Amino acid sequence: MNIQTTRKRLEERQRDLEQIIRAAEEQGATDEPQTAVSGEMAGTDQHTADAAADTMEREMALSVKESTEAHLADVRRAFTRLEDGTYGRCLVCDTPIPEGRLEAKPEAEYCVQHEPAALPTEGAA
Repeated sequence: MNIQTTRKRLEERQRDLEQIIRAAEEQGATDEPQTAVSGEMAGTDQHTADAAADTMEREMALSVKESTEAHLADVRRAFTRLEDGTYGRCLVCDTPIPEGRLEAKPEAEYCVQHEPAALPTEGAA
């Protein structure tokens, strides 16, 4: 594993994620109530369907922002692992994560077998 290449890959991933967060914020991804320029609550004179569509778009943008922020936190942890020499090893079994997986997802913390999304849930057959 080339540390320079890995660092560049992580920096590119970080920039991409930060760009997605900015775009989501521009689309209204905020926890604050939407207000019109006058300071009035947006939608007070708006048709109910329009207000519902605006709310749904805002909630979708907020969801994208929150999900992307979680991925960005993964990237930041990957930088820490790169610095301390543990990058590229599964956090569960300590085996090397395949290079192809790290190319596709440079912030990967787990091998495919131990990826939390891939683990069976309790009660699953």
